[in-house]
Amino acid sequence: MARLVVVSNRVGIPGDGARAGGLEVAIRPALSRRGGVWFGWNGRTRDADPGPPRTTVHDGVSYVTIGLRRDDYEEFYNGFANRVL
Repeated sequence: MARLVVVSNRVGIPGDGARAGGLEVAIRPALSRRGGVWFGWNGRTRDADPGPPRTTVHDGVSYVTIGLRRDDYEEFYNGFANRVL
C-alpha cells in the first residue's frame, strides 16, 4: 500500500499543543491508517533564516516542518494565502 503525502500551510503535530484546524481533523485518520508524510509550516516565525526542516515521527506518520521568516509569514501566509485565496 502506498504512503500518503500531504503538503499544507500548517501542520498539526500530535502532542505539540497547536492544531491545524479542519484539515487536520480530515487528514489525520487517513495518515494514521496508511502511514505517510505531512509537510508544512510549524507555526513559528523568526527574523532570521528559520533553519533546516525538522522531522517528528508519531504513530507511523512523519511530520516534516519548517519555520517561516516573519516577512514571509506576513507577505505569504497573512497576505496571499489568507487575503487572496
